[in-house]
Amino acid sequence: MKDRVTILGCTNASGSHRVKLTLVGKSKKPRCFKNIIKTVLHVHYMHQESAWMNSISFSEWFHDCFVPEVKKNLTKLKLKKAILLMDNAPDHPDVETTKAENIACICMPPNTTAILQPMDQGVIESMKRRYRKQLLSKFLFEGDDDDEEAACSIVEFWKSLTLKDCVYMINEAWEFVPDHTLKRSWRNLAPYLESVDQSNDSGSVTVTELKEPSKKFQAVEIAKRMTLVRG
Repeated sequence: MKDRVTILGCTNASGSHRVKLTLVGKSKKPRCFKNIIKTVLHVHYMHQESAWMNSISFSEWFHDCFVPEVKKNLTKLKLKKAILLMDNAPDHPDVETTKAENIACICMPPNTTAILQPMDQGVIESMKRRYRKQLLSKFLFEGDDDDEEAACSIVEFWKSLTLKDCVYMINEAWEFVPDHTLKRSWRNLAPYLESVDQSNDSGSVTVTELKEPSKKFQAVEIAKRMTLVRG
């Protein structure tokens, strides 16, 4: 049975501030989180029976996660106001209910997400590539390939993965999305921003130093099946 999560990422237009990643899972208290201090996870974890972001969880994210972090960043930069740009997804609450002191929300026009939504302009793709790279690396170097009993099979690997593993890997993937990728994602909304670094952000996965051909084959199979994270 697959365990899915929904992720919510948010950054500013300069790429200098990425709001802590939010994950929505099905369980209120996942067993793998037992005895884990929430701050150690480095993400905001929320729950919903279908692991979807709905209007209630979005409103909770806005007031409890987004607003405190943004206010702290505004103080740091000596700025007074901020705007949250949202797409017109049905799970988003009315903009009137997502307001705070000096922070307002604006919805983009319908059917423009693929064109204007910054997260859809390469950010989520970059993060997913880095997540897949970590997942493959974890599989390839799990156990000792010289020991057949210790070597991890693809089935054993999937069974051993937990939501906690996912949280750590996806958070690291989020943190390693290059700043220039974040800034470039805003160019359709804010073309007046100064030109940004056009460095390649492939985040490609390279399989090297494999001792068994079968391990490489299984790695390819994992790459084909990777649907753990939905953006």
